[in-house]
Amino acid sequence: AITRGQYAVTDSDQPPFSWAYDPSARLPAYDPAAADRAFDAIGWRRGTDGVRALNGSRLQIVLAVFPEGDTAVRTVELVQQMLAARGVDAVIKKVTLAHFYLPAAAGGLLMSGNYDLAYMVWRSGEDPDDSDLVTCGAISNYAGYCNPVVDSLENDALSSVDQTKRRAAYVEIQRSLARDAPYLFLYAPTYGYAARTDLRGFTPTPFSPTSNAFDWQRH
Repeated sequence: AITRGQYAVTDSDQPPFSWAYDPSARLPAYDPAAADRAFDAIGWRRGTDGVRALNGSRLQIVLAVFPEGDTAVRTVELVQQMLAARGVDAVIKKVTLAHFYLPAAAGGLLMSGNYDLAYMVWRSGEDPDDSDLVTCGAISNYAGYCNPVVDSLENDALSSVDQTKRRAAYVEIQRSLARDAPYLFLYAPTYGYAARTDLRGFTPTPFSPTSNAFDWQRH
């Protein structure tokens, strides 16, 4: 309902049409009952207001999002409701896109770490290189994820031109990300574009609507 069928649900940072995509990589299954048991087991019990607490501290978290994106806001509001059903009080923090992705020194929200969960957008390119998102200390590694095995696999993938070898590395990377879950991948977007009826040769790719602009003609 959030994306009106435009975005396919995914468990991977690789788009389903990529040669590197591994359909067997699966994030942990959605299991509300298991989540309740896990909270109870470590002492986070529901109070009279329905919010869990431990040693007098309520289970309240900050859920960050940029307000410019309708899909982003609607998703975060749904996540807030789902967390509330588990006894977690998620407070939505809206930060404009102008400040969302900036470096921490410039007041960037993601790199500052001043949140518990955040909705972010990351788009892959035609090549499946995702090292900027998942390697230790990478510029877009907003989760602070650091797994030496993944770093080694990324190095293997980027140091080879053999697609078979590269795919094997990216398959293992996707499986590691599914196990470790530094990110909860949500959607594989499908974009729609409007074009004039007299425009010929307009053939958008999954990565760019203007990749063949040199072929366009008006009739």
